[in-house]
Amino acid sequence: MHKMSERQFKCSTGYSRTEFDILLKDFTETFEQKYNCTYEYYINEHLQEDVEVKLVDLFSCLFFVLYKYKNDLIYDSLGAAFSMGRSTAYDNFKKYSALLEKTLQKKKGIYPKREFDSPEEFEQHLQGEKEIIFDGTENEIERPQNADRQKDAYSGKKKTHTDVAMVLSNKNRHIYYVSYLYEGKANDMGIFKTEFEPDRGWFKNLRVLFDLGFVGVNKLYEFKDLVIGHKRSRKSKKNPKPELTPEQKEKNKAVSKERIYVEHAIGGMKRYRILKNKARTKSYKLKNQILGNCAALWNYKIEINAPT
Repeated sequence: MHKMSERQFKCSTGYSRTEFDILLKDFTETFEQKYNCTYEYYINEHLQEDVEVKLVDLFSCLFFVLYKYKNDLIYDSLGAAFSMGRSTAYDNFKKYSALLEKTLQKKKGIYPKREFDSPEEFEQHLQGEKEIIFDGTENEIERPQNADRQKDAYSGKKKTHTDVAMVLSNKNRHIYYVSYLYEGKANDMGIFKTEFEPDRGWFKNLRVLFDLGFVGVNKLYEFKDLVIGHKRSRKSKKNPKPELTPEQKEKNKAVSKERIYVEHAIGGMKRYRILKNKARTKSYKLKNQILGNCAALWNYKIEINAPT
């Protein structure tokens, strides 16, 4: 691992060596605060002498977690890559993924909120932002065996079984919020109404940008400025070939250009293939942790590379 080229290291972890070293410093600090000792002392105290240590230091532990996020190997293959059994690979992944979550949550403004109790909490979290962008993101999952679960998880939009989440970013591509996962039948507008209860003044001081999955949002919420495109009318006998006017098409293009930053933010967290490939993990707790961590890793990367 230590002798990799910079290109190989980035392909393995999603981070450059410099970025990784900065994160490793925080990761180490979190471990030592949690266990009140160094990693080396922890290994000596908790493992039997005849047991071979596979992850010899915290560098290896962090690399192991990011490698799984970036490449999404099944646990048998992950174990083979790191000379450990399948169950050991799974246990190590859960343990150090949770430690990574604690590390990222400690950094102010890095970990995205997952839910809001009040408009006041929402406004405080946005840190003075005046313009925000919402979008939904879907990840394909394995087809559930249960018939009812199959119906709930089926996405008509993607024509397959998915998990869905809501994402909020600004034009600097910083992710302020990622909802907990919903099953695939949930649409963007339905999730939005659940996460942000109407008639509570969430957005009255904000300029908010949406895509066409949120058509009708103006009827339920108050905005300082609402930016959304035009949706083509439904096909009917009177209008068998509905089309947008040239002016409406131009507006849609303009809205898309403004909204592209949230797409970049979602693409940033989906650099980790564990969010891009068909999800094999059944545990929603672990899947939600991975989703939050990948969004936070993107925010962390933006912050450490921001011009000073």
